[in-house]
Amino acid sequence: MTTRTSGSMVHGVRFGAALGAAVVSAIQILTWVGLGLTVWTWISSYLLVVLFTALAGRAFLKRGSSPPGMVQTLLMVTAMVFVAKVMFQTYMFVYLNYVDPTWVETVAEFWEGQMRESGTDEERIVANISDFRNQWRTRYIFTIGIVRYSVTELVLGTVSALVSMSITAKWRARTMAD
Repeated sequence: MTTRTSGSMVHGVRFGAALGAAVVSAIQILTWVGLGLTVWTWISSYLLVVLFTALAGRAFLKRGSSPPGMVQTLLMVTAMVFVAKVMFQTYMFVYLNYVDPTWVETVAEFWEGQMRESGTDEERIVANISDFRNQWRTRYIFTIGIVRYSVTELVLGTVSALVSMSITAKWRARTMAD
């Protein structure tokens, strides 16, 4: 592994820890204000991924003399998303097992009531509630859950980092030309 490649991994882990802390904080704040499992959960998570990968890409470019290649960018973003996702999943594990063990059932009952009121058929309600409960089992949280929810973040993060580095490189070239 080249120095540049290992540097992108270390850079990704550092920014991933910051991203993970930001996502956990955002989700906790949303939970406190009653928006813990709304569309805002996903929007805030995606926005934080875009913001932190853009910042990481910009900072990584500033460290080197030339823009990193696609492999280095993918490694950096993968490390960021993985570290952040493990931090979030660990937070949820602790929350569900020690802070509020009734959370899954409380949310499942609430959603079931909402689906019944909206006229969702019984088969769909049972499938949705079963899927929701399965998502919060320990084995799922630390295996499929990490992969399932990381794909979109990897794509968003990679695009964000590449755009950020491209803008930074153009700005740097323009500044040096002046």
